[in-house]
Amino acid sequence: MPRAITLMVFVRQIIYHKCMSMTNEKLRDKEEQIAKDRATLLRVSYTDTRNIPEESFFPDIMDIDAIDKYRIVPVAQNVQDIQLGFSLETPQTSLEEVQKLFPEFRVFFTYISQSGYNELRERYYRHAHRNDPKPPSPKEMADQLAGQILDVNEKIKQNTEINLFDEALQDAHQSELFKFLAQQAFLLDSSDIHIEPEQEGARIRFRIDGRLHVVGRLEKERYKILLNEIQMKAKVRWNADYPQTGSTTIALINHDKASTEVNMRVETVPAIHGSDIVIRLFNMQEEYLDLNNLGLNDKQHQVVSDIISRPYGLVLTVGPTGSGKSSTLYSIIKELNSNEVKIVTLEDPVEYEISGITQIPVVTDDREKDTDDAFMSRLRAVLREDPDIIMVGEIRDEETARTALQASLTGHLVLSTFHATNGAAAVSRLLDLIDYNPLLASAIRLIMPQRLVRRLCEHCKEAYTPDQRLASTITQALQGLTEQPQELTLYRAVGCDQCHNIGYKGRICVLEQFQVSQDMNDEIASNESITAHRLQELAVMDGMVTMLQDGILKALAGHTSIEEVFRVIELR
Repeated sequence: MPRAITLMVFVRQIIYHKCMSMTNEKLRDKEEQIAKDRATLLRVSYTDTRNIPEESFFPDIMDIDAIDKYRIVPVAQNVQDIQLGFSLETPQTSLEEVQKLFPEFRVFFTYISQSGYNELRERYYRHAHRNDPKPPSPKEMADQLAGQILDVNEKIKQNTEINLFDEALQDAHQSELFKFLAQQAFLLDSSDIHIEPEQEGARIRFRIDGRLHVVGRLEKERYKILLNEIQMKAKVRWNADYPQTGSTTIALINHDKASTEVNMRVETVPAIHGSDIVIRLFNMQEEYLDLNNLGLNDKQHQVVSDIISRPYGLVLTVGPTGSGKSSTLYSIIKELNSNEVKIVTLEDPVEYEISGITQIPVVTDDREKDTDDAFMSRLRAVLREDPDIIMVGEIRDEETARTALQASLTGHLVLSTFHATNGAAAVSRLLDLIDYNPLLASAIRLIMPQRLVRRLCEHCKEAYTPDQRLASTITQALQGLTEQPQELTLYRAVGCDQCHNIGYKGRICVLEQFQVSQDMNDEIASNESITAHRLQELAVMDGMVTMLQDGILKALAGHTSIEEVFRVIELR
């Protein structure tokens, strides 16, 4: 019996190692295919280093120090030619500098995978350090980086100073700059990384809860290395003289020290000292897309619940870029999601993946081409599939507006975003866009203009009584509300270790809910020249709480500061 068990264990070990080997092979095949695609994008040759014999290496061409300096490794040599391999980690400047080292040869470059580079480098390392201890493995290096990142984050929390990150940024290995930046931004709950070129290097800023914070600077050479890595990962071209959009996905460590995939959209714009880069982190997990996280009060939540209970018509979220429109729509969709309905989204690009719905990205390969035709052709195709609920990423032209309107009039619930200052302006603009159609009013179920304000840190916010001038401003702004606050108590930001000494942590919506009443519907149908001002008057007469009023009420409730409200909403 013991012998049988031993044999069984032995067989299982063989099967396990064989499976692991097959898995590693598949992963390597995938990596090589990606490398081949990148080489095509860069218009250079590609070499699969697995086909290079073990004995083929050329220590007389470049020693290990030069290989590490330039991140380039020799691949082949003959009497006249040298072929050098470069990878994702190779700075662009290295290609120019290395050519000057071999004036008597014709130098050719070939793109190789990162694994291929590491394997070839290992050959040269073994030759140069035959008697030295074995270098750390890639996994050990990754573990060291993860520990370093988490240590930095812990120091930032303890010392409440975000700028302590700069010291660690300077110490980060040049091959890990991008991952280090992305990881730290992720742990600090940043929405964007801004890399801004200057004469002597680049400034790094994180957008945290809507505000930018300087976290460090890079010297010019390290900025170029970082730029090169971002361009390769996001699949955008080197030295392009026009704006580009790319994307990438990277595995990062969350606060529980578990690995999670984070999608990033990369925007590059040529500037006087180099490419200005903004990286948007779509780091919100599906479980956070919840109506309860938007900061809606009971009445606002009930309005949205009524819409959801009768899913038809047109629902719009409106506001400027960065006002949380898409997150609100995603939260509504997640609430609507069930086995009984078919939900389809058309997005440019898909920001958050939600299980159980069909999400269609509408992105062309050439960003200079007009994407409206591609968008409309997909929208028509989606409507032929007879979905129950459709989310259109943005209504931005007449044809999309007409199609969305027609769909909402024929039993579909259509959700979309629109650029307007308030609900009345959205109706007025839509009427202009489709050349006045009174049917629009009967299709509209809800328009929610919104802005995002920073949420006060619950651990350190401080209550105070406003002075007479501010109290008068607040009282005047709240006139007309059926329920007036009993006392005026506001709260201010202080700062503590829980909020990195900022005073705020997270964001909430301030909004108004514009609904078309019967009186408004009749006036739109009978008055072709109805103005946004008149529509706003009718909505307020029907009891709509304005965005400014909603913001002030949330400041009085201690959710945000009055300064935040006045920062994002214009006083009229």
